Amino acid sequence: MDLSVYLVTDSTPAILRGRDLCEVVQDAIQGGVTVVQYRDKHSDSGVMIATAKRLHEITKKHNVPLIINDRVDVALAVGAEGVHLGQDDMTGGPPTQIRDRNQRKPESEELTVAAFDCIATVCQVLVGPTAAAEIFNEIGTSTIVDQTVYLLLEGITDGTSDQVQLAAARALRTLTARVTHRVVLASLLPRSVSALTKALQPTTQMRRSYQVLCCCIQALTEMLKAVLNDTNVSAPTPQKTDAKTQPGGNTLVLDDSWLNATASQDGADYLGIGTVFATPTKTNTKSIIGPAGTREILAFLSTMPRRVGTVAIGGINLANVQRVIYQSQAPLKSLDGAAIVSAIMAAENPREAAALFCKLVKQIPALATIPLPPRENEVTLLLDQVPDIVNLVATRRPLCHNMINFVVANFAANVAIAIGASPIMSGYGPEAVDLAKNGVGAGATDVRRKAAKQLMAGGYFDLIKGNESELIQVYGKVRGHQVGVDSGPSTLNCKEKARLVMDLAKRERNIVLLTGAVDYLSDGERTLAIGNGHSLLGHITGTGCIIGTIAASFLAVHRSDKLLAVLASLLLLEIAAERAAVKDGVHGPGTFLPAFIDELFALRMWAVERKNGGTSSGEASKTSNCEAATVDENIFKKMAKVHLIHL
Repeated sequence: MDLSVYLVTDSTPAILRGRDLCEVVQDAIQGGVTVVQYRDKHSDSGVMIATAKRLHEITKKHNVPLIINDRVDVALAVGAEGVHLGQDDMTGGPPTQIRDRNQRKPESEELTVAAFDCIATVCQVLVGPTAAAEIFNEIGTSTIVDQTVYLLLEGITDGTSDQVQLAAARALRTLTARVTHRVVLASLLPRSVSALTKALQPTTQMRRSYQVLCCCIQALTEMLKAVLNDTNVSAPTPQKTDAKTQPGGNTLVLDDSWLNATASQDGADYLGIGTVFATPTKTNTKSIIGPAGTREILAFLSTMPRRVGTVAIGGINLANVQRVIYQSQAPLKSLDGAAIVSAIMAAENPREAAALFCKLVKQIPALATIPLPPRENEVTLLLDQVPDIVNLVATRRPLCHNMINFVVANFAANVAIAIGASPIMSGYGPEAVDLAKNGVGAGATDVRRKAAKQLMAGGYFDLIKGNESELIQVYGKVRGHQVGVDSGPSTLNCKEKARLVMDLAKRERNIVLLTGAVDYLSDGERTLAIGNGHSLLGHITGTGCIIGTIAASFLAVHRSDKLLAVLASLLLLEIAAERAAVKDGVHGPGTFLPAFIDELFALRMWAVERKNGGTSSGEASKTSNCEAATVDENIFKKMAKVHLIHL
């Protein structure tokens, strides 16, 4: 089943706005929808069946499966291709988990008991060859016996009283006693064993009566004896057998008809994973899992012996569908598609919306970070390109919006100008619709921890930068507390730091930088340790902010290898700091800061002149104190302390 664009209908007036549901679905199918789920939480059964029949005529015409939400009876009535069941809809769950019990229509306990007793009586009085062959011993997945057993099991597990549960259990025993064809009885066994064993499990929330428990044990024992208690239970044989004429006897042959009848009981054909984001159709969600939670579920499913299809559901729209599919990908399993509700159902043109979804789910998103495998002499090859990227920033003068604290704003602005970027220093929210506030000190408080988690779930970042404690919080495996926005004492050794940035980069599929005395940089495939910088950088405020400023500028002009862009920005900053610290007149943080900015500017101008063949630009010739001429031709190769780490 192609799950790539899975449409979930919504019949509410606010979504349909007077339009016909079936016409909206037909338009969406013509746009490329691959599966349709009919969901209606409020209509009566008659209305649902009538609508489902109309929908099925449309879906069959286009060879698109129709799935019915929750209602097995409606799915059977219209011959739909499947039924979608939630966690609280499974037969056999604890009675206390009956979905929305207080909102269900009132039931008459006496009528329900009478109905189950009537079923038992009918099973007793129906005699003759027709009843034996065409009712009690018909093989299939939607037979009268199959549907009746489903109803009775639901009565046992979810009955509203002991009397209802007992009547259902008695009726089940009466019905199964009339099934003499062991293949038919065997096809009912998996579902019955599952439901009855769950009914027998003790619970502290509700106690079943002794009579109900006894009847369930008797029903289970009788079915197991009838199916399995023989001297010769054989596997499928290559010879063709006619299951319909197979005698009861003492031999049970598990032929193709039995396998077909029980195939659907092996587990779900697909799983809807969510809720990814909050949505009006899921107002009672216990937890919003985001792409990270989706990825964890996919990673678990990849270990299962049977492949199960998956779709993400909950708040998926045209703006985030690619990101969700991309960021949720586990190493061995990815989503098969996305379940869409209002983004198609409420669209002005459902056909165009569906077509856009079909296009997006099959494309690699533009935001994708494609890590490159390490090459021979990787560090040398990377360092060769650093000067060109420094020049690229100075040439293109990328706009860099800085939403940082006021203390460091002047410093960061000067740094941005020194390297050739064009800074905007503004904390005004409406100017930054697609930006998030800087996550410095991501683990300092509970508020910031939650904010960091929300940011990670709500958007994609080319670069995640932080100190050790911040990245541990983002990674989410260890809980701890920072002191203010300063780095706490290190708890990881060098190898563990390298592993942290590599694993986080692999998980988020982007670039991760851990700053410290030694910086660690990774794209998930290549992991580098950078030992440049100077201790004076730790004695001025805003160093972390300016790393973000420079890295953002470099990422803006060099997109093909994001790790290289970040490495170039880091080396520019740290080598400039090393050169500034040894200049005459630098005695501490106060004199270091202007010298540091001068060195950033000097390295920038050196890169420009190097690219221009040694010819100074007009800007350089007018700069009286430019020291570009003092920069060695191979400065980055000579001063860089970069090592490729093999884990």
